Amino acid sequence: MKNILYTVAIIITILWTAACNLEKTVDLNLPEFESQLVVECYLEVGKPYRVLLTESVSYFGTALAANLPAVSGATVIITYNGVSDTLTEAPFLDLDNQKIFNYGSSTIVPENYDNEFSLEVIDTSGRSLIATTKLLQSIPLDSIQTIQLEDTSVTILTIHTDIPNEDNFYYRTLHRTKPISDSMKIAFVIDDAFINSPATNQLVIGSPPFFKAGDTAVVTLYHVTKGFADYLETTSSSEQNNGNPFGTPGTIKSNVEGGFGVFTGLSYVRDTFYLD
Repeated sequence: MKNILYTVAIIITILWTAACNLEKTVDLNLPEFESQLVVECYLEVGKPYRVLLTESVSYFGTALAANLPAVSGATVIITYNGVSDTLTEAPFLDLDNQKIFNYGSSTIVPENYDNEFSLEVIDTSGRSLIATTKLLQSIPLDSIQTIQLEDTSVTILTIHTDIPNEDNFYYRTLHRTKPISDSMKIAFVIDDAFINSPATNQLVIGSPPFFKAGDTAVVTLYHVTKGFADYLETTSSSEQNNGNPFGTPGTIKSNVEGGFGVFTGLSYVRDTFYLD
């Protein structure tokens, strides 16, 4: 019996030693990182041209948790209806959306849904990007409905009529009390392939029951281009993956060529109401 116990002890020791040696340092030969231009530009009727121009950083860089570094000295041009406008480099504050841009102009975005806008950026290092977009007309909400559950939580439904015979994309957000600084935000990107009622061409978008009676709800329905829809979906996926140790950095899709970001019109309707 003693010999058997001794043999078992030796086997356990060997297995434990082998397990302790499973860790191994692996050197990864990653390709050299090349920083690219990143642009954000939202064209809103009645507001001046505003552009945020930054540059990308390495996935393992020190600026992961910080804002991307601003790009200075670039030539930023927005062209509409044959007229080119070179933007001035300066800090511009958008109070409505609580964003700061570093290039801007006094030119006001016209209410025109037919002609294209184009963007061209060239920085001092010779990097460049281009993009084009059009303004889309906002789509009115037909109705907003609420469903109160037994636990006093509330589900919010928005109903709007889709434009027939064309592909449309929508971004619906719900906030409690404030559309910008609110801590709770429920957002959906959806296209009209999900028409709930083909007979009426109406689209019904629901929500999780996160609201309660007594809340003030803010509903915003954006009519967006496919490029903006792709940008919203892929940036959301990338943010989720970056917080996941088993996730991989995602590829950001948009309408920008030669860099990252988005150049798009911003058309929306918004309604604020109190939940009884």
